[in-house]
Amino acid sequence: MLLLTGCTDDSTTKQKIGDRLLEDPEHHIKDNPNILKHDSTILYTGWYYVIDTPNSYKRQLYKSNESYYLDPKPIIIAKNFTVFEIYESNYDNKKYFGLTMRLDKEGTENWSYATQKAIMKKLAFVLDNELLQVATVKSQITGGVTVLNRGDYSRQELENFKTVIESER
Repeated sequence: MLLLTGCTDDSTTKQKIGDRLLEDPEHHIKDNPNILKHDSTILYTGWYYVIDTPNSYKRQLYKSNESYYLDPKPIIIAKNFTVFEIYESNYDNKKYFGLTMRLDKEGTENWSYATQKAIMKKLAFVLDNELLQVATVKSQITGGVTVLNRGDYSRQELENFKTVIESER
C-alpha cells in the first residue's frame, strides 16, 4: 500500500536514479512510442518517479502548495489500468473516498519492480498533465493494484478522474 506523506513547498526526497525502468522508457511505452515527446513538458496519465533534480517537469500538487520534480518517463500509463473501483472508508467519524485501479500484466510487472526500487521514496500520479497524488512507497506491491487515496477527494472528483483515465485507454 502507498502511504501519503507531506512535503513543504519545493522540497523533495533525495533519490538515486539508475534502475532499468528509468534507463529504458520504451519498456513502458513500447506499444505507443510517441506518448512521450522529448521536446514537450506534457506528462500523460500514469505513475512517475519523484526526483530531486530540477527539470521542466515540476508540478504543483493539486489542492496544495507542494511542488515536485518528476522524471518524465512513466512507470505505468492509462492503458495499463484495467478495472476501477471507488471505495468509501470511515476514520474518526469522517468519510473518505479512494479509487482502486487494477493493472494489466505489463503494468503489474512494472509496478512491482518500481515499488521495490522506490521503497521509502516517492512516486507521483499524474492525470492529464495534473499532479494528483504523491505517495511514499512503504513496501513492494506485487498484486497489480494501485490507488488514489489522498483523503481529500470527493466521490464525484474520483468519478471524474476515472472517466478521464478510461477515455485515455
